[in-house]
Amino acid sequence: MSECTATLPAELIDYTIDFLHDDSQSLKACALTCKAWLASSRFHLFGTITLATEKDLGRFVTFGSNAGSSQVLPYIRTLSISKTSIFEACLFLASGAHSVEHTPWETTVPQRFPSNKLPSLRTLHLKGFQSFWQPNSFSLSSFAKVFPTISCVKLENCSVSSLDDLAKLLGELKDVESLCLDGVSFGRSSATLAMLTRSWEASTAINISLKRLRIDNSSKPITDILYWLASTSSVDSLKSLAFTRVSTKGTYLDDVNEFLRSLGDGLEELTLGVEEESELNLSELPLSLDANTSLRSLTIVKSKNPSSNCGDYSHPIDVTVL
Repeated sequence: MSECTATLPAELIDYTIDFLHDDSQSLKACALTCKAWLASSRFHLFGTITLATEKDLGRFVTFGSNAGSSQVLPYIRTLSISKTSIFEACLFLASGAHSVEHTPWETTVPQRFPSNKLPSLRTLHLKGFQSFWQPNSFSLSSFAKVFPTISCVKLENCSVSSLDDLAKLLGELKDVESLCLDGVSFGRSSATLAMLTRSWEASTAINISLKRLRIDNSSKPITDILYWLASTSSVDSLKSLAFTRVSTKGTYLDDVNEFLRSLGDGLEELTLGVEEESELNLSELPLSLDANTSLRSLTIVKSKNPSSNCGDYSHPIDVTVL
């Protein structure tokens, strides 16, 4: 690696390399060009670390114990842990199995990785975490003890042992501001796995200061999630709210409207992704926004794919700035 013969402003180097954020081969070449380009290249190369197998975890832990890792670990901002595909989880449920045949390596991440090794970590993305093949002793809150700097939690195609377990994780993350729930169910065993019940009423409320909330789920669990959030002080700080796969049938919108009223004038941005099969004229969607006097952005779209990830929308129908 050589010194650059001409000195460019750091801002210009950052701006230029930002265009290569999704081109790993070009970023690697830039990192070897000169020292001035190294930091900007590493920012994108190591921004997200994905662990998909126990072998990945082993390599990551080994690398983290090396002295040279201190030059790389501070660049990691997102840790994505993908246990399995949703297809494998469905096969497990369909089999009616009650024993744990899959090695729950994902539950050992907090124990195997030293605390405070990722000082810049902000996002924890858990995909395919299935509570029915995890030991009863495991709790999501164990991630908070090892990665206390997390400000954004994303759960995708997961089953969580209980709503209390999720609440404990959020409650122990002092800087958490964003929560995304995409295809999340609650339960401990494959025989009893179900969406939420009103068990939240007996739970201890935990102080959570969320600013952004996105829920992509079927209509059944959303009511209890909203009631639970309304029973905590988390709604006092909520600024941005997004629902995908919104159903216009039954009492779904009534529950959403009740929650919107509880937010008062704190809410500033609202996005609704309405199911494709909805026959309702979206410009006449019965929303109750009288209490949301600070609302400055309202976006109504039709969901492209019921199983899409958090934030994947298409076909904007109406965008209104209030």
